[in-house]
Amino acid sequence: MGKPLWITRYAPCLELALVSLCLVALLATPVASSAQYPRGARVAYDSERDGATQIYVMDLRTGHTTQVTDGARSSTSPDWSRDGRRIVHRTVPGISVTDVGRGVTEPLTNHGLDGSPVWSPDGAQVLYHSWSKDGDGMGLRVMDGDGGGNQLTIQGAAQFGHDWSPDGQKVVYTLGTDILVANADGTNRVKLTNTVASDTCPSWSPDGRSIAFISNRDGEFQLHTMDANGTDIRRLLDGPASDYGPSWTPDSSSIVFSSVRDGFSEIYVVERDGSNLQRLTQNHAKNGSPSWFDPALAVAPNGLQRLIWGRLKGFR
Repeated sequence: MGKPLWITRYAPCLELALVSLCLVALLATPVASSAQYPRGARVAYDSERDGATQIYVMDLRTGHTTQVTDGARSSTSPDWSRDGRRIVHRTVPGISVTDVGRGVTEPLTNHGLDGSPVWSPDGAQVLYHSWSKDGDGMGLRVMDGDGGGNQLTIQGAAQFGHDWSPDGQKVVYTLGTDILVANADGTNRVKLTNTVASDTCPSWSPDGRSIAFISNRDGEFQLHTMDANGTDIRRLLDGPASDYGPSWTPDSSSIVFSSVRDGFSEIYVVERDGSNLQRLTQNHAKNGSPSWFDPALAVAPNGLQRLIWGRLKGFR
């Protein structure tokens, strides 16, 4: 008995599909091994894995993932406090903070165009982006960790990423297509990049030496680094992929970021020199805005006391 007609007719396409699947499997980014991470190391990120975008926390040793926002409203852009107890994030209609241990979320602002919150190194303040709040227009604002003391810091700054310097004295941010640095009060602004391409999403390394950012200066929006003074710009990764949302591991050894390089928006980690790229998620959902917490490098809110919760680890 001969082969069914559909097999005979479509055999070349089936063979091509199988070859393509094999190539994807061979070329896909390796999934990170849990054994390389210390107990308690976690990544917070936003994801559409269960429908509406929510904040999730993944234990890197066990792979266990927990949803930490309630699901009633969309939540994005998480950032760990240095002591690992709280996550500040955008939750419609504003900025909120979630106590991870208690699972309690409290609003800090109620303005629908507030977003991208980042804790100050001492955990006392939050830097975030706002559009047309109180007639001030678009820009970066700073508020206390409880939502008080809210004030405009840098008018006109774009919403595409910003960060504090490790000592909390400066901020790095995007204006137009360039990345700038200024004093935390908005004075003494200096351009770090100046190109016709779009440079965005800057993140300052905890050791103060480098800034990770996303740029399309070579075509696709890809992960780059530069020295904190804007020199020695390097593209870390090759290939036709869109990267976004970089942040550093607490020991400054690696950068965690989102990318569609394997076909879906997943979370990745790569060492600061561009080596040892690994994928942390593989749920085929839209995952983004990763923020890394390592208990071995946790710092109490006063920024002085070290919390010895685990052994020292080398982040990605």
